[in-house]
Amino acid sequence: LNWRQWSESFKDATQIKPKEVNTLATRTGFYSEYLWRVFMGSVHVEVPKTWSIDYVRRALFLGGAFCVTRWQGVVIPAAFNVTQRNAWHYPIQIQSKDEVNFGYRTPGKDAAMIYLNDAYSGTTYARGIDDTIQIFAEKLANADGAIDVNLLNSRAAFIFQADNQPEAATLKSIFTKVMNGEPAVFWRKVKKALPNEDNTLPITCLPVKNNYVADLIQQEKRAIVNEFLAMIGINNNNAEKKERQLVDEVNANNEEISASVSLWQDNIDRCLEQARELFPGELDDLIIEFGRKNDNIIGGYEDAP
Repeated sequence: LNWRQWSESFKDATQIKPKEVNTLATRTGFYSEYLWRVFMGSVHVEVPKTWSIDYVRRALFLGGAFCVTRWQGVVIPAAFNVTQRNAWHYPIQIQSKDEVNFGYRTPGKDAAMIYLNDAYSGTTYARGIDDTIQIFAEKLANADGAIDVNLLNSRAAFIFQADNQPEAATLKSIFTKVMNGEPAVFWRKVKKALPNEDNTLPITCLPVKNNYVADLIQQEKRAIVNEFLAMIGINNNNAEKKERQLVDEVNANNEEISASVSLWQDNIDRCLEQARELFPGELDDLIIEFGRKNDNIIGGYEDAP
């Protein structure tokens, strides 16, 4: 059994209640994986045949940067730390930080930096988009949790009042049978009513339909996903606006989507140009483009339909 199968078997065996299995950690992890797949699928990446594309993706999108340098006679990608900066906080010395131990390098001399945001952020280097994905994954997980609670509450349409513990147990048994589709016939001894006392059966009907908001939360989940897509440069339909959008509104949305990844693309293009000048003929196969070119995603800086 894998972990998920074992977890479900454990829940069934121990009869854990639904409110206890609705763990936000599991949901957040699920949506984090989903959003990472969406983001990775939106970025066109090609690397030289001798490189690992997974390594490049992880170093750039999770760590925010990687460098290109020559190690043991071969041009390679490698994660790095900044060890020295000049008066303008630009890195002038970097050091390897993983299994590829190239020692120290000088950007622009024997190494080229490839980064997303800027070369001045943080004590080591600018971070990738992991925080962004985590924030939206938590939002989606919270929305899922609210839907689960609302669905469970919609099944509790009645509240019974009992005079004692045995009567409460009887009412609970009757309600269980009714919910299972069994007919329920019972009699209740009529007590002599006191003045101004209602002697009817003490059952309260809850306004389940009025409290049902799962459909609205589901729409909010779509809006959360759309907000994330806009941040990573993917054109998407506005789920909050049902009517036909005006041309100006569509153009404004396209400009916002394009601007969300323009800095990344500008930095990548400039860094790749510098890297190719430093290592001529070695990086012709290295391509990083945000926004795949199709009918739904902005490619380069072209307008989406």
